[in-house]
Parts: sequence; C-alpha cells; structure tokens
Amino acid sequence: MKKQFTMHILFIIFFFYSFLLSEDFVKEIDFEHIDYLEKTIDSRPMVSPQAKGTLFTINGAFSGHLTSKTIDIEIFKFPAQEDIVEKDIELVFIPPGEFTMGTLENESGRQRDEGPMHKVTIKSPFYIGKFEVTQAQYESIMGTNPSKFKGDDLPVDSITWSEAIEFCRKMSELTGSKYRLPTEAEWEYACRASTKTTFFWGNDFDESYGWYRKNSGGTSHPVGQKSPNAWGLYDMCGNIEEWCSDWYKKSYKNKEHEIDPQGPSSGTLRVRRGGCWQHSIFCLRSGNRFYFEPDERSSQIGFRIVREVNF
Repeated sequence: MKKQFTMHILFIIFFFYSFLLSEDFVKEIDFEHIDYLEKTIDSRPMVSPQAKGTLFTINGAFSGHLTSKTIDIEIFKFPAQEDIVEKDIELVFIPPGEFTMGTLENESGRQRDEGPMHKVTIKSPFYIGKFEVTQAQYESIMGTNPSKFKGDDLPVDSITWSEAIEFCRKMSELTGSKYRLPTEAEWEYACRASTKTTFFWGNDFDESYGWYRKNSGGTSHPVGQKSPNAWGLYDMCGNIEEWCSDWYKKSYKNKEHEIDPQGPSSGTLRVRRGGCWQHSIFCLRSGNRFYFEPDERSSQIGFRIVREVNF
C-alpha cells in the first residue's frame, strides 16, 4: 500500500515538473528523507540541502520541508521572488516556512513571556521592509514628523501604533498593494532568518549587528549602518523598536503549532519587537518581547512595514 501511494505521489510530481519550471511557481514537498528525494528527482540536483526538518530548494523552482514520515504536496503560484521598491521603500521577499518561536528556558536574559517554545508555520509569503521606515519616508506619506531625533535617514520614532497603522493604510491607498504591520510571528520569523540562536548571528553578542546602550551614544542612527541578517534585513535588533500588529499576551501557553498566527483577538497593549538604542544586549535577542499602550509615544519606538503578496 505504501509503495503504491508513493508511486501516485511520484506521478503527480513529474506531471507538474516541466510545467512548474516554466512558470513562477514554488512547490512545497514533504519527503521522507533527502536521499529519497535525490533518487526521485536526480536530474535536478538540490540547491543547499539541509538537515531533516528544515526548508530546502531545488534550482530555485521547488522548495520543500522535510519530515520523518509524511508525504504531502502543495502547489503555490508566487510572483518572482525578488526584492521590490515602492514609494522609495525597499522590500525584501520572505518565503513561507516553519520555525520555532520563543526561547529556551536557560537562554541568558530570557523573560517568562518568551515561552513555551512552539512550532509556527508561515504559509503565506510576504514582503517586509529592508529597513525601518525612515523620517523622510514617513513625512512624504503623512506630511508630518513627530520624531525626537531628527534626520531624514534616521528611523522615524515617537510613533503611536495607530499612526503606524494609518501610514500602512495610506501606502495601500497610494500603491494599490496591501500594506500592514507584521504580525509578531512574521517579525520573529523574518528576524531569525532560519537561525535558532540567541541572536540572528549566533549566541554571543556582536555589536557590529546592532545599536544598543553601549554603542549608540544615547540616540538612534541612520538605518542600514549595521550588518544585516541572512535575509538582508537591517536593524532587526537594536536602533529602534518596531510595532507589530498583535495584541500582547503574556505567554505562548497552549500554543503547540500555529499557522500564520494573528495574535489575541483583543487586549490593551500592543507588541513591539527588536530592542533599541537605549537597551541592553539582552533586549536585542531574536525572541525578546516588549509591549506598550497603542496610543502612547516613545523615542524608542518606530516601525517596519509588510506588503502582502498578490497571487
């Protein structure tokens, strides 16, 4: 029975194979193990094969997630997986995938609201700002600049959650695309960029990646001066904190596996992520969480935008 089922799956794979390569498609396949995949599609060698349980791609046309027992096929039509620019804002394409959200109990600096760790699937690809929204970009759309620290290339600060939402609404209106704030899960997924370490570059702090209390001089800095993460995103840790769309909840309790989670349906505080120029190194950890009243201002808080992918 298992062999017959496998043959049906292989038939489906080869049926779509040449068609998919001629279109802007990404194919997600859960195979039993990498060796089996290499034997069944040996004419198209894998690019960057990873260990079981991680995302892989084949010649940029196929992508998959390896599991131990299941064989599932899903077909998605994506636009070209390239970074884009709209209204002078650079956006990076983030592919779908899976990651473990939260932090280990023994991680240095860990807070209670960072657990328990749980699996999250991001099924919907999205674009996210390569940089935090700058003051020049914000003023060009909104006509005002409430920032404490002034400079066109500095991240806009002292922004309320509601103002960030209004910026996204106006961007959507001007471009015809759907703009919004990232969900907390999308933010951590994009920040980690397939890493599982304390910081997106490793377990030991390295100030070449972020502005914080000891190197900032008590102010924010122009975006993009520190090293990016593996997906080309700058200032995900440090410089300015970033609003997320979610209401804040004080733990991930009862969250074993979520798919494109949107956060609680109600609350009084909104999530902010990333740490800032005034924080210690522990606040720059990938899994660290913050919260704030949505209509309060702080020179520590700005935002980064998401553009949804149009299928």
